[in-house]
Amino acid sequence: MKKYFILFIGLVLIGILQGTTIIVDIEGTGDYISIQEGVDASVNGDTVLVYPGRYYENVDYNNHTITLGSLNLTTGERHYIRETIIDGNLENSCIIVVRAEGEGTLCCGFTLTNGAGHSMGSDYPLDGGGVYVYGGYGAQIEVRNCIIENNKINRTGGGIYLGYGGYVYLSGTTIRFNYAPVSSGGISKGTSATLEFDPDNLCSIYGNYSTIGCMMGRGIDLDEPDTLYIYADTLSFEEPDRYFISQGGGSNTYIDPDEYLVIESQHCYYEFIDADFYVSPDGDDSNSGLTLQDPKKKISSAITLCVSNPDSPNTIHLLPGYYSSSLNGQYFPLNMRENVSIVGTSRDEVFLDRETAGNYIYDRNGGYNYSIKNITFTGGIGGGQSNPDLRFWDFTEDPISSVIMDSLRFDSAVPKLGILATKIDFEISNIIIENSGSAFLGYNSFPGNRSLVKNVLCRSCHATFITNDNYTETEDLPVLNVINYLQVDNSVESILRMWSYGPDATRYAVTNFINCTLMNNSIVPFNNHAFAKAFEGGEMNFYNSIIYGNVGTQLNLDTNGWDNPSTATISHTLLQDGETGIVHQGDTILNWMDGNLDCDPMLNEDYIPLVGSPVIDAGTLDLPEGIELPETDVYGNPRIYGNGVDMGAVEWQGTENSSDEISVLPDELIIYPNPLIA
Repeated sequence: MKKYFILFIGLVLIGILQGTTIIVDIEGTGDYISIQEGVDASVNGDTVLVYPGRYYENVDYNNHTITLGSLNLTTGERHYIRETIIDGNLENSCIIVVRAEGEGTLCCGFTLTNGAGHSMGSDYPLDGGGVYVYGGYGAQIEVRNCIIENNKINRTGGGIYLGYGGYVYLSGTTIRFNYAPVSSGGISKGTSATLEFDPDNLCSIYGNYSTIGCMMGRGIDLDEPDTLYIYADTLSFEEPDRYFISQGGGSNTYIDPDEYLVIESQHCYYEFIDADFYVSPDGDDSNSGLTLQDPKKKISSAITLCVSNPDSPNTIHLLPGYYSSSLNGQYFPLNMRENVSIVGTSRDEVFLDRETAGNYIYDRNGGYNYSIKNITFTGGIGGGQSNPDLRFWDFTEDPISSVIMDSLRFDSAVPKLGILATKIDFEISNIIIENSGSAFLGYNSFPGNRSLVKNVLCRSCHATFITNDNYTETEDLPVLNVINYLQVDNSVESILRMWSYGPDATRYAVTNFINCTLMNNSIVPFNNHAFAKAFEGGEMNFYNSIIYGNVGTQLNLDTNGWDNPSTATISHTLLQDGETGIVHQGDTILNWMDGNLDCDPMLNEDYIPLVGSPVIDAGTLDLPEGIELPETDVYGNPRIYGNGVDMGAVEWQGTENSSDEISVLPDELIIYPNPLIA
């Protein structure tokens, strides 16, 4: 310790340190044993010099424009960076600069780790695990010769958060292995903030992870866009892409990752591989992941290394087991790569549990064109009711992309939307949502979208609906086709929907329901909700479907003062209370076609038609253009059995009874088999 003191005295004598110098030594030989005590005792222009040790602190500069440094500041020896550690103890950010800390504020020569992020208010999320800078009062800092690693927060900026007019100058600093679940694993920079890199004393940024922008998320003022120059020794990538860089201009404006960005980097940290990967809960991330016998452990590790190849797309294969943060260190939500699918062995063998995370997947402008198959999404207690399990959010100007979802089960522990998609096309098939809190689908469609849902069972849940909402006026209306959808015995909490608790189509959107069974659903409290609604000009059409026993109005057409009429076409559909039971509000259009019924559908507890049911062979094959019925019904049986297609999601498969069974209906007789359909 004496040699440090002698060196320090010498440096003071030659004027390297300015102002008063305060010594912090955890061993008790300095002025203070905690860094915060030293900072609080300082005044502008002072130096707080910290001797080696692990300091469990969250250091707030507290409006002091000072130099805070380890002995790296005075000696230039890099080993002091590793030996002088500010450990946030998972309680707050390691370094906090949020007042009027001015030019000359410096943090030099520390390892900053285990930060959990800072908040500007008790109800705010936690950002910036290593360094938190908020410039409302002009806060600024230079971070020199530091290692910012292994910080984990609950929103954005795992390594550094730079918000609202703040300024950060990075010099010789390594930012690595930090995690942010919402965005910006390494650095988060707000639109009005300023970030600069030293062109000579190079930084490194690698190994960070987030669902949006693993390396950096950056806001850009499109009225006065600034170009960011990054000078680096090592970065995660060779060329910036959407996986590592997220840039936006506000109001959901997407900016390509190479715009307003100039990067000069000498090395690439990752070795990317153009191949399929294998992942197992019993794997190891040091494995290659390229064979069944050598799987990786974390799904995110495999996605990071997998090349996006549009000509020969790759797949992440999930081997049987239970994937969660607590059991095997999984990161949720997952950051997806374009043209890289995630496929389990079977939804009865592969289980993902997001636990307290908000989503399993949140793909914002990721490029898409992949599949998600053979997985059960189970458990999960975090994220809130409006935060979906799978979220696809595209605001690029790219051509419409697609996602395929097949053979999935949703089993949320809390009322929660299963899938939310914006702008993309999708095909969803063979989905089970049963005895859980999960809802099904929210679709923010765009002009030109064409999407398909088929063979979906949603039963005995606390939240369920299908929405198709498009607010962009267009002649190319987005179309959602829903085929073989069984939505029954659900009890919905009203907070999840404002105007309906079943299907809805809003404004410039068309939803076609083909062979769907929508029965015995309820909402608590009721509050005069409609079950299904075409709203503010939306169009909702039903063919070969059953709508019966739902609490409230079965179908509501409500223009709500909008210019375009809300529209419905009903064909070969059993609708409780018939044509007269449909509620019209405003200027509406109803096309009441042939073959509709108003009677008991006569189904058993599994919603299979009973012998003599009026829905048997009562459907039609005269369907909207482009729609083809699947080969099977929602239970996997042949879709057409006998002399024609049935109404509803489940096809009657025949019994020992004679085929001339007669069912008496109000005002008419329907003979089975129906001779008009046969």
